[in-house]
Amino acid sequence: MELQPHLLQVTVSTYEECEKPAPLHHVYVIEIEYESKKWSVKKRFSQLHAFHSALVDTYKSESVPEFPSRSPFASKLALAEERVQSLDTYFRDLTAKEAFTNSELLWSLLDIRCNVFADRALRQLRVCVIVPTAADPTELSVPWKRLHTTGIEVNFATKDGEVAPVDERQLEGSPFLAIGADNEPKQLYYEMLNDHQYQSPQSWDEIDPSVYDGMLLVGGVSPDIEPYLSNETLRDKVTEFWATERPIAAIGLGTLVLARCKKDDGQSILHSKRTTTVPSGLYSISYYLAEWFRGQRFLQLSPTCEEEVKKVVAAPDQVQLGSFAIRRGSEYNHGPSFIVQDGKYVSARWCGDAYKLGQRFCELVLAELNTSSSFSFQSSTTSAAGALDGAGESVSGLGFDAEDFENYD
Repeated sequence: MELQPHLLQVTVSTYEECEKPAPLHHVYVIEIEYESKKWSVKKRFSQLHAFHSALVDTYKSESVPEFPSRSPFASKLALAEERVQSLDTYFRDLTAKEAFTNSELLWSLLDIRCNVFADRALRQLRVCVIVPTAADPTELSVPWKRLHTTGIEVNFATKDGEVAPVDERQLEGSPFLAIGADNEPKQLYYEMLNDHQYQSPQSWDEIDPSVYDGMLLVGGVSPDIEPYLSNETLRDKVTEFWATERPIAAIGLGTLVLARCKKDDGQSILHSKRTTTVPSGLYSISYYLAEWFRGQRFLQLSPTCEEEVKKVVAAPDQVQLGSFAIRRGSEYNHGPSFIVQDGKYVSARWCGDAYKLGQRFCELVLAELNTSSSFSFQSSTTSAAGALDGAGESVSGLGFDAEDFENYD
């Protein structure tokens, strides 16, 4: 599937002030029109800069239009107005070239697939996201965004069929280890709140595993998440879905739910699988930082998540943890991320792996239509995250890029 460049119109006509996520910031309204379809997306300047950097890395041989620079002397108001004009010119120049028009990077940024091609699919793919009370907003919103923009229908399931509150502390805290979310996942969370599917979840006992092409289990760190880890009804539904041999993903303490799901022979459904989970060291450091410096309550686990998962698999080395998690991955930089894939099961350690997990899970779900090759996200930043070996393990280093610390908002 490809776009006809002459039919695509992308304009930046205004900006808006947003209070959430704090602090007050600007987002730029990008209006898109293709054939008879019209829609808009809102992006922070830092997001657009990250997109441009990924585009330059991917299309080294192409002439990527110059991205607007930041003036250190202009007022915020004058700067925003100037950027509207500059960004409008940037996108007009960008979409004038067919190579960029059909770039997966651009499609992802502008939500093109879900707005143009979703209704042309052979059938509607559906994924069920299991949502605990006090879920980590990054682990929830980042995979949702990837699935949603690809045109996959995302249904949510909570314990009682009511909208479950996320861990608000993650929206207020600093993005240091597991104490707070980064700005972009916060923005994605507030965007997800407007999704009617999110606002009308089903209950766990209403889940029909037979109607879904994929299932995602997310985690969190609040003590309020404990019922999620011990609910027998949920375990039965997850075990039933596992038996369908369709794609399933788990991140953070979602892996512990899987570890506690039993087959008829009494063994965990993870018994023969390679997996990752929350490393004990990462959880302990985050626990003490939250308790001592912020006065936040963390769920206490004994044994730890890592210890319990290792007990239910056939051999401890099936649990792979990667390098110590210091930095988080992002949409255009999977370098710090670590996931483990075994067949149609993919797992991640924590919120810092959410972008890579969301991408890989999305590819697995799309493969149910045998179209994963035409949908898969490819970029030089993806290859920097580490090559997949035959076991489906992705390992990355912990390089530091000074540009990551520059403020483009």
